[in-house]
Amino acid sequence: MQFADCELDPQQIEAVVACEDAQLVLAAAGSGKTLSLLAKISYLHRELKIPPEQILAISFTKKTVEELRERCDVPGVDFQTFHALGNRLLKDSNDQDLGSKTLLSDEEGRNNARAKILTLCEQNKAFAREFNDYVLFYHAVSQNPDVNSFAARVNFNRLTMGGFL
Repeated sequence: MQFADCELDPQQIEAVVACEDAQLVLAAAGSGKTLSLLAKISYLHRELKIPPEQILAISFTKKTVEELRERCDVPGVDFQTFHALGNRLLKDSNDQDLGSKTLLSDEEGRNNARAKILTLCEQNKAFAREFNDYVLFYHAVSQNPDVNSFAARVNFNRLTMGGFL
Protein backbone atom coordinates (compact mmCIF):
# COMPACT_ATOMS: atom_id res chain seq x y z
CA MET A 1 0.00 0.00 0.00
CA GLN A 2 1.35 3.39 -0.99
CA PHE A 3 0.01 6.35 0.99
CA ALA A 4 -1.11 8.04 -2.23
CA ASP A 5 -3.37 5.04 -2.92
CA CYS A 6 -5.24 5.43 0.39
CA GLU A 7 -8.77 6.72 0.68
CA LEU A 8 -8.32 9.08 3.63
CA ASP A 9 -10.76 11.63 5.02
CA PRO A 10 -9.60 15.21 5.75
CA GLN A 11 -8.79 14.48 9.41
CA GLN A 12 -6.73 11.43 8.45
CA ILE A 13 -4.87 13.44 5.79
CA GLU A 14 -4.10 16.10 8.38
CA ALA A 15 -2.73 13.44 10.75
CA VAL A 16 -0.61 11.89 7.98
CA VAL A 17 1.06 15.10 6.81
CA ALA A 18 1.43 16.81 10.23
CA CYS A 19 5.12 17.38 10.92
CA GLU A 20 5.51 16.59 14.60
CA ASP A 21 8.22 14.63 16.40
CA ALA A 22 5.53 12.46 17.98
CA GLN A 23 1.84 12.02 17.36
CA LEU A 24 -1.00 10.50 19.32
CA VAL A 25 -4.12 9.40 17.46
CA LEU A 26 -7.15 8.46 19.52
CA ALA A 27 -10.27 7.31 17.72
CA ALA A 28 -13.00 4.71 17.89
CA ALA A 29 -12.61 1.15 16.62
CA GLY A 30 -12.98 0.93 12.85
CA SER A 31 -12.32 4.63 12.27
CA GLY A 32 -9.15 4.11 10.22
CA LYS A 33 -6.34 4.50 12.78
CA THR A 34 -4.35 1.60 11.34
CA LEU A 35 -4.74 2.84 7.77
CA SER A 36 -3.75 6.36 8.86
CA LEU A 37 -0.68 5.07 10.69
CA LEU A 38 0.43 3.01 7.70
CA ALA A 39 -0.07 6.03 5.43
CA LYS A 40 1.94 8.16 7.88
CA ILE A 41 4.82 5.69 7.87
CA SER A 42 4.82 5.57 4.08
CA TYR A 43 4.69 9.39 3.92
CA LEU A 44 7.56 9.78 6.39
CA HIS A 45 9.75 7.37 4.46
CA ARG A 46 8.88 8.19 0.85
CA GLU A 47 8.25 11.95 1.01
CA LEU A 48 10.32 13.12 3.98
CA LYS A 49 13.09 10.55 3.42
CA ILE A 50 13.09 9.36 7.04
CA PRO A 51 15.02 6.08 7.26
CA PRO A 52 12.74 3.23 8.40
CA GLU A 53 15.01 2.41 11.35
CA GLN A 54 14.24 5.89 12.74
CA ILE A 55 10.47 5.30 12.74
CA LEU A 56 8.82 3.83 15.82
CA ALA A 57 5.12 2.99 15.83
CA ILE A 58 3.57 2.11 19.19
CA SER A 59 0.24 0.45 19.81
CA PHE A 60 -1.59 -0.94 22.81
CA THR A 61 -2.05 -4.52 21.61
CA LYS A 62 0.08 -7.28 20.15
CA LYS A 63 -2.67 -7.99 17.62
CA THR A 64 -2.45 -4.45 16.21
CA VAL A 65 1.36 -4.57 16.15
CA GLU A 66 1.23 -7.83 14.20
CA GLU A 67 -1.31 -6.36 11.76
CA LEU A 68 0.84 -3.26 11.26
CA ARG A 69 3.93 -5.39 10.56
CA GLU A 70 2.01 -7.47 8.01
CA ARG A 71 0.46 -4.50 6.19
CA CYS A 72 3.39 -2.06 6.25
CA ASP A 73 5.08 -1.55 2.88
CA VAL A 74 8.21 0.04 4.43
CA PRO A 75 10.62 -2.67 5.65
CA GLY A 76 12.66 -1.94 8.77
CA VAL A 77 10.11 0.09 10.75
CA ASP A 78 10.03 -0.72 14.48
CA PHE A 79 6.57 -1.69 15.74
CA GLN A 80 6.17 -2.16 19.50
CA THR A 81 3.49 -2.41 22.13
CA PHE A 82 3.83 0.06 25.00
CA HIS A 83 4.68 -2.84 27.29
CA ALA A 84 7.36 -4.29 25.01
CA LEU A 85 8.92 -0.87 24.48
CA GLY A 86 8.97 -0.18 28.22
CA ASN A 87 10.65 -3.52 28.90
CA ARG A 88 13.20 -2.89 26.12
CA LEU A 89 14.01 0.55 27.54
CA LEU A 90 14.43 -0.90 31.02
CA LYS A 91 16.78 -3.59 29.75
CA ASP A 92 18.75 -1.11 27.62
CA SER A 93 19.16 1.35 30.49
CA ASN A 94 20.28 -1.11 33.16
CA ASP A 95 23.72 -2.67 33.34
CA GLN A 96 22.42 -5.47 35.53
CA ASP A 97 20.52 -8.46 34.24
CA LEU A 98 16.86 -7.90 35.02
CA GLY A 99 16.00 -11.56 34.69
CA SER A 100 12.24 -11.86 34.94
CA LYS A 101 11.83 -8.49 36.65
CA THR A 102 9.64 -6.31 34.47
CA LEU A 103 8.25 -3.79 36.95
CA LEU A 104 9.93 -1.13 39.05
CA SER A 105 8.77 0.24 42.34
CA ASP A 106 7.59 3.85 42.29
CA GLU A 107 10.84 4.91 43.98
CA GLU A 108 13.00 2.98 41.47
CA GLY A 109 11.03 4.51 38.60
CA ARG A 110 11.44 8.05 39.95
CA ASN A 111 15.14 7.52 40.63
CA ASN A 112 15.77 6.05 37.16
CA ALA A 113 13.82 8.85 35.46
CA ARG A 114 15.56 11.52 37.54
CA ALA A 115 19.01 10.06 36.75
CA LYS A 116 18.22 9.80 33.02
CA ILE A 117 16.91 13.37 32.86
CA LEU A 118 19.94 14.73 34.72
CA THR A 119 22.28 12.86 32.38
CA LEU A 120 20.45 14.17 29.31
CA CYS A 121 20.52 17.73 30.69
CA GLU A 122 24.27 17.50 31.34
CA GLN A 123 24.97 16.11 27.87
CA ASN A 124 22.64 18.34 25.86
CA LYS A 125 22.06 21.98 26.83
CA ALA A 126 19.25 22.38 24.26
CA PHE A 127 17.41 19.47 25.88
CA ALA A 128 18.01 21.02 29.31
CA ARG A 129 16.42 24.30 28.17
CA GLU A 130 13.42 22.54 26.60
CA PHE A 131 12.92 20.36 29.67
CA ASN A 132 13.13 23.42 31.90
CA ASP A 133 10.52 25.21 29.76
CA TYR A 134 8.25 22.16 29.96
CA VAL A 135 8.47 22.02 33.74
CA LEU A 136 7.97 25.77 34.14
CA PHE A 137 5.30 26.43 31.55
CA TYR A 138 3.42 23.22 30.78
CA HIS A 139 3.74 20.74 33.61
CA ALA A 140 3.48 23.09 36.57
CA VAL A 141 0.32 24.99 35.63
CA SER A 142 -1.16 26.58 38.73
CA GLN A 143 -4.29 24.94 40.04
CA ASN A 144 -7.30 26.99 41.09
CA PRO A 145 -10.00 25.11 43.04
CA ASP A 146 -12.64 27.61 41.86
CA VAL A 147 -12.19 26.55 38.23
CA ASN A 148 -14.72 23.77 37.68
CA SER A 149 -15.71 23.87 34.01
CA PHE A 150 -13.75 23.20 30.84
CA ALA A 151 -14.22 26.74 29.50
CA ALA A 152 -13.19 28.26 32.82
CA ARG A 153 -10.11 25.98 32.92
CA VAL A 154 -9.06 26.99 29.40
CA ASN A 155 -9.47 30.66 30.28
CA PHE A 156 -7.56 30.18 33.56
CA ASN A 157 -4.73 28.44 31.70
CA ARG A 158 -4.53 31.29 29.19
CA LEU A 159 -4.28 33.82 32.00
CA THR A 160 -1.77 31.74 33.97
CA MET A 161 0.41 30.76 31.04
CA GLY A 162 0.40 34.05 29.18
CA GLY A 163 1.36 33.52 25.53
CA PHE A 164 2.28 29.86 25.92
CA LEU A 165 -1.17 28.48 25.12
